[in-house]
Parts: sequence; C-alpha cells; structure tokens
Amino acid sequence: MTVQPGNVGEIASVLQDNLTAGFRLFSFQPAAFQGDKRRWTADYKKVAENDGEDVWKEIEKGVGARLPYKVLQMGDSRCNRQCIGFVVGSKTKNRKFVPVLDDEDPQDIEIRNEFTKNFGSFVMPTRLLLIKFLRHLIRRPNYLVMFAMWLGRFLKRAGGVRALFQGVMFLTIVMHRFMDAENVKSAWELMELGIDATDPKIRETQERLQACSYGMAQPDQGRVIPACVQHSVYDPLQNKKLREELPLTQTPKPVEKLVDNPREISV
Repeated sequence: MTVQPGNVGEIASVLQDNLTAGFRLFSFQPAAFQGDKRRWTADYKKVAENDGEDVWKEIEKGVGARLPYKVLQMGDSRCNRQCIGFVVGSKTKNRKFVPVLDDEDPQDIEIRNEFTKNFGSFVMPTRLLLIKFLRHLIRRPNYLVMFAMWLGRFLKRAGGVRALFQGVMFLTIVMHRFMDAENVKSAWELMELGIDATDPKIRETQERLQACSYGMAQPDQGRVIPACVQHSVYDPLQNKKLREELPLTQTPKPVEKLVDNPREISV
C-alpha cells in the first residue's frame, strides 16, 4: 500500500479488515518525491516525517499490538522496518498478532544472536534447510533447550496452547520508506567522490544509502548500487521513455478519502 496524505488514516482499517484474509505479507510504503514531477500533487513529506514513526503507529493500531522491528533489522531503520509473527486465534474475533521475537526480551535477543551467528542463512530449499538444521542440532543439542524455552515464552504471549487450536496464521508486516530523488542524487554524487555531506538531510541520505540492503545491478559498471540510486539517478532515460509510452495528459488530483460506493466514482 502506497501511503499518501489522503489514505494514511485508512491504514488501520485496511489491516483490521484483512488481517485474516489469507495474506502472508502486508507492505506499506510512504510515498516520496520520485518520478514525474507532475504527479507530485500532495505533500508527501507529511507521511515521511519522524522517520516514518507516525505511519508505523497506524500499522500497530491496525494490528492491535506493538510491532518490535529492531529485533530483525535489515538495513537502516529509517528505510526499512519489519516484524515477523503469527496471528493467533485467527478463526475468532479475539485474534491476536504475536511477534516471533520481542526486542524487549533479553532471552529472545540471546536466541536471535545465537542463530544468526551460528546458523546463518535460512534462504534455501526446504530439504537443505532441514538437513542444515539437523546438523546444527547434532553439534549444539542445547538448541533444543533454547527452542523449548522460546516456545514457552511465545505461548505465554499468545494466551496459552488453547489459542493455537483457534487458528494460526504466519504474517509479516513491512514498511519501506523511500527518499526524495533530489536528495539521493546530491548524496550519491558526493559519495562517488568520497565526500561526507555537511548538510544534515544529505548526510542522513548518505547514511541510509550506505546501509541499504536492497541492491540493483549495473552490469555496464560491474557493480551493485542501492535501489534508491537506481530510481533517482540512473532511471531518467527509462522515465523519459515511459512518459512517451504512458502520457500524462492532465495533472491528477490527490484523493482525500476513498468513496464508500464505487458507483459514485465518475470517469
């Protein structure tokens, strides 16, 4: 869901209405000044202020729980936030989102550190993942104890074993906060020269680019660059071509509120 000033107040209801609809991932993306300037008809800065904290609070409101994103942080938290968990009691009205790990629980942090240090990547075919897991159990049988203790904490947060028999759904909540193209361009030009910006906003942009976990290939240059650099610096020719293929004949008006009855929309 692209978050704009006109729909930021609808985030909570979107989650409340669809939390148990069968989706395994909800992704929210506060809009930034990217692409054709004629589309910039709203003040997108309103949804990107405070490092996206206001948007995240709306997400937590919709889920009905605190979402500990720092426990499994990827890249810069000013860019990406994610929380992995389960919707427990998904078949009932008393459904509850329970994070897999809680960043305020020292024991959860300990098990995270242990697994990320010794286990490594989980991204592989299921058969190989099971083989890898069994090999680690043989080498470190204390993993069984750690898992049993974690399961006890998880069940306590979920409301007991009985809650599991009322439906369980795996769910990941994500927020991707993009950056304005003009800031990325200025920051990247300085980074290519090995210069740290003195302007606070450009320096923040450099820090976020340096921590970027989402790279895109530049085969002609033989390197991988941050995705925001691709969109802000290297895409002007593609954008020019798209403008010809998808002409914008009139400036769109920002939607303040979605109508309740689709038939009321005039074409």
